[in-house]
Amino acid sequence: MATVLVAFSAATSTGPLLILIPLLAVVLLLGTFAPQLALFKQFYFKVLKPRGIVKPRPVQDRPEPHNFAAGFGWSLLAISSVFLLP
Repeated sequence: MATVLVAFSAATSTGPLLILIPLLAVVLLLGTFAPQLALFKQFYFKVLKPRGIVKPRPVQDRPEPHNFAAGFGWSLLAISSVFLLP
């Protein structure tokens, strides 16, 4: 959520940053179909967790709802990207 808010606020304030919304959509799309390309998961597991910045509380869960959420987020960001075009 924070990433989307930052991208939208940056996109509305300056023109060249309009690329952030479509870029975020591509990141979510890749992560939906290829989990090894999910950049936010990679950032979590390779940067935040090893450095102790976040303390995980493991819960058994299935990946399908998370993949659906990423796919749904991608579709909304793709639509938003079209509306942000000048």
